[in-house]
Amino acid sequence: MKNKILIVDTKSKAHKLPKFLKNFLFKNYVNTGMVQFMKIGNKDVLTICGDSVKWLETFSIKSTSEKRADKICFDWLNNKYPEYKGYIQLF
Repeated sequence: MKNKILIVDTKSKAHKLPKFLKNFLFKNYVNTGMVQFMKIGNKDVLTICGDSVKWLETFSIKSTSEKRADKICFDWLNNKYPEYKGYIQLF
């Protein structure tokens, strides 16, 4: 497993608040990206539900909501791994 990547949601409107309010509103969320493969013949084919998994990255995200944290993870992973776009899942 790779090291955790720390991301702080700076696009949120709450990021401009004073520090004591930010600490109250922002929470840490941890996500891990993965893709699944299915072996067909001698090739590994990307699928939504497969028999082998490749773990991509682990994130620690400071954000105001879990939905926003998931969106940040998907955006980051889709930019880094464009060949897996549409098959990335978060765990």
